Amino acid sequence: MKTLLPTLMASIMLCVALQAQTYNVTFQVDMNSQTLVPDTISVAGTFQEFTSVGAAWQAGATRMTDDNMDGIYEVTVAMTGAPDTIQYKFINGLAWGNNEEIFGACAYPSLDNNRYAVISSDTVLTYCYNTCDAACPTIDTVNVTFRVDMSIEPVVNAPIMVAGDFLSSVIDSNWSNWGQSQFSLSNTCGGFYEGTVRMLSGNYEFKFLNGIDGWEGGINNRALVVPAGGGDVVLDRALFNNEDSAVVLSTNVTFQADMRRQFVDPSQSDPDTVIVAGSFGSSVVGGTFGDWNDCGYTLLEGATVDSMFSATYTITEGNYEYKYLNGCGGWESVANVSLDLNGCVTDTVITRCFNRVTEDCGPILAPIDVTFRVDMSDQIVNASGVYVAGTFQNPAWIKYTLGMDDSDANKVYEHTTTVIPDRYAFLFFNGADTANTDIYAEVHNFEMSGCGEPNGIGGHNRVADLSLATGDTVLPIWKFESCDLGVGDTSTPPPTGLDNLDLTTVIYPNPAEVNLTIELLDNGIYQVSLMNAVGQEVRALMIAGGQGTLDVSNIHSGVYTILIENLHTGQRGMRSVIIE
Repeated sequence: MKTLLPTLMASIMLCVALQAQTYNVTFQVDMNSQTLVPDTISVAGTFQEFTSVGAAWQAGATRMTDDNMDGIYEVTVAMTGAPDTIQYKFINGLAWGNNEEIFGACAYPSLDNNRYAVISSDTVLTYCYNTCDAACPTIDTVNVTFRVDMSIEPVVNAPIMVAGDFLSSVIDSNWSNWGQSQFSLSNTCGGFYEGTVRMLSGNYEFKFLNGIDGWEGGINNRALVVPAGGGDVVLDRALFNNEDSAVVLSTNVTFQADMRRQFVDPSQSDPDTVIVAGSFGSSVVGGTFGDWNDCGYTLLEGATVDSMFSATYTITEGNYEYKYLNGCGGWESVANVSLDLNGCVTDTVITRCFNRVTEDCGPILAPIDVTFRVDMSDQIVNASGVYVAGTFQNPAWIKYTLGMDDSDANKVYEHTTTVIPDRYAFLFFNGADTANTDIYAEVHNFEMSGCGEPNGIGGHNRVADLSLATGDTVLPIWKFESCDLGVGDTSTPPPTGLDNLDLTTVIYPNPAEVNLTIELLDNGIYQVSLMNAVGQEVRALMIAGGQGTLDVSNIHSGVYTILIENLHTGQRGMRSVIIE
């Protein structure tokens, strides 16, 4: 008996330990095959009894989100003491009746048409909704904008509608084909009406209606071609009850670039070196340049020599994006700026500070010396030397003039120049090409590695945010073609990977303009830092209640890193965010 008792007790303790085992189970469902998807998807099943829900098969209690808007919803639950096999279903919404019915290899062998899974460790379960496939087939959907000119109609009977055989193909709708009271257009201005839907690709027919019963008469059905795999479709503005298109409107747009934060010296530089370029290029009336021409439409400085460069161009209506350039190829290091000319816009003046998305350039700080440094120890250095170029130059991006020195022969090359404090894009060049091409430029994806951003034309630049610098600045020693620190640098680089901070931490909205909210899984104490591309902390926050908000309203647009540290456990993690 003395021998059996310890054995019996050990067995009981082992059973208790096994029953109390906790596993993290991540449910993922691909909803891209569904045409009607509500804002919230949920999952329910036997597993819920062993989570914080406390009861099985509770529709709407375990909600799933699609944080990156890729059509795949997910949630992670901690499941304690559950049996090896669980059953579950995904629900297209929060209530029974919109749930899937599963057949095939992933269905539980019963009459309930449930999914099932055997759980013996942390697990990720991924399926296409209502199938046993891991991913859904790709469905081509396109945003289509319908436009009609009602300005010459003697009587306009609101609402102005569109009907056709495309209506049943509109995503997230229950519309029926040729239903004349379903898709109404908005009056954008005057007699112009328009509306946008997301729909499946295909060939369709449609007509406009002046009021619910006011069908266009005397004309054939209008043709609608929505190509597969294409971009958004904006139809020509139709003239109601007429098969001819309405007149295409145009607007005089005056671009004004405030260059006070740049080294534009009219006494030393060509005043034609400030340029505007964008997707509007081929839509300039009488224009000679195409879209995004990096040496195209020039802006001239006024007679007062006030560093305000401007020019007026007539542009046909449309939705465009643009940027300024400080010299040919000297793109701003900010996101593309929207230019919406919808036909209702009268002559307009756009004033914006170069390299900023606001009109105000803010206080102009005193010039500083900045030292660029690069470690070439892993490279065969070109006989013509190592160079640095970027938007801090005037003209920008002259790639063969700023040679870097290695005076102590340690393979770390340096160059010091004077700049006005601002946010600049730059790259290092292993060689000099007097034709000013990118043949010797770095080509690394600096955005993915955490020290740069897209350049707007398919590549990536490094970024040096010096906008708050009040004194001379020495930048980190970067390895050529890398975001890693080079020889002898003891700076703290931006984080480049996750430790073991829980991946279900939620940060939104992303992109953000005013506030950035951070939601954590527990009420521990966390230090949150917003880091720019060179590892400088620009915002900080202490979170002790599970949620906090960062004010990002006055931060330059670009890619930043959120660094989160649990001050109790030391766990750290990072996420990339975009500030607009």
